Amino acid sequence: MLCLLAMAALAIGAAVVRAPANYHRDPNDAAIRAFASGDTRFLAVHGESAPPFDGPLDRARDIRDLPIAPPDDRSAQRDFIGGYNSTMAKIVRASAHGQPIVRSRPLPRALFAVELLLVGAPFMILFYLRYRLGAYRIGERSWTADFWHPIRYLRSSSYTIDGAPLVRALWGVLIATAPWILFVLFVLFRGWGPLE
Repeated sequence: MLCLLAMAALAIGAAVVRAPANYHRDPNDAAIRAFASGDTRFLAVHGESAPPFDGPLDRARDIRDLPIAPPDDRSAQRDFIGGYNSTMAKIVRASAHGQPIVRSRPLPRALFAVELLLVGAPFMILFYLRYRLGAYRIGERSWTADFWHPIRYLRSSSYTIDGAPLVRALWGVLIATAPWILFVLFVLFRGWGPLE
């Protein structure tokens, strides 16, 4: 149970952690990399008005808010945002070919944590089933002894007859893992944009 809680904590932590801002890097390169990864939002400092662009902007959808920088980095932050937004506007305008820009709403971090948990759920269940099957192993070897031998722990001959239902459940979860992950990524969360 503690391992399952640890895996859930890792998923939540991965969703919450934000990379530290570096306003001394090249804003043009940052904009190009963001566009290549599917993020076409402009930048603005949280609590300040968004810089003017062509057409109205939905702040929640079209702007990525940044926390205000420390006093020593305010000037660098301002210059970075200006250069980033200028490059992003040029790239977006060129790629739109005169058509209106349609952006998906950014994925909230709380929902991203749910996505990670759903993707990781089959692996948590597999881990738990392997642990439960340890009580039905034939021989004195621990359930962790074959941890890196995927064929051995899947064989029903490795367990007593009482462990057969758990072996079937293990196979069922294993078979369903790939379709489940594809369903989560491309059906449940397909309408969301980049991470908030």
